[in-house]
Amino acid sequence: MSVQKKRTSIFYIKKAYS
Repeated sequence: MSVQKKRTSIFYIKKAYS
């Protein structure tokens, strides 16, 4: 679960930075 949450966080951060 921790890994999935981290992956989701990175995905959202990348989308926001895009």
